Amino acid sequence: MSVPFPYTTNGVGAGFGRIVVSRSALRNVTYVGIPQARTGDDWSFDARLERDKNTFVAIMSALNSLHAGKTIFVSMTDVPLDFSLSGASCGLAAYLAILGVVTDVAVTGYVVTFGECSASMQVQAIDQVDAKIAYAQRVGRKLIVPTKCESSLLRDALARNIITTYFDLAYGMVFDIGAVDSVADLAFVLHAMDRTVAIDLFMPKRLSEMVVRKRL
Repeated sequence: MSVPFPYTTNGVGAGFGRIVVSRSALRNVTYVGIPQARTGDDWSFDARLERDKNTFVAIMSALNSLHAGKTIFVSMTDVPLDFSLSGASCGLAAYLAILGVVTDVAVTGYVVTFGECSASMQVQAIDQVDAKIAYAQRVGRKLIVPTKCESSLLRDALARNIITTYFDLAYGMVFDIGAVDSVADLAFVLHAMDRTVAIDLFMPKRLSEMVVRKRL
């Protein structure tokens, strides 16, 4: 599974990396493993994702989503080997890839999944959003960002109603830049921007099973 995310250099849009989730290791990637004592499975992730604290927390939170308990490898591609991530910008891409999403729509932001598995989980803000939106528009790339980000370009797009949000979908308004508040928003907005992404990926049976277990 593979989902792209934008990255910047010195406050300027520089490119789109990609988070890849697979059952086996990719070639030429160094991994750090985290064995799961309860299940006997392993989570292994690209060592470059460990170097920055915020990036590491975002990846670990994504791994604690609905599909935890598998032996999986989380890799980062399409980013220069000497590039150092700083922040949680790739967390949402990791979350989607772990859910089983494959898309070319770039996403940025992250979700905090520890102890919670719900469509109401909030998509958290990240920085450098103006640079990421400007870069995506310049190169003609679709991008989804958190609504709560501090961004003049985002505020302007929302004010002019030229951005894809959950509330605008009823009117058939779909643009190349999307903004979301929650995982539920993300499901509908991403599906509108990329029809190959099925909404039911966000509503696996395991969620209902976990809810029933909690009630018992």
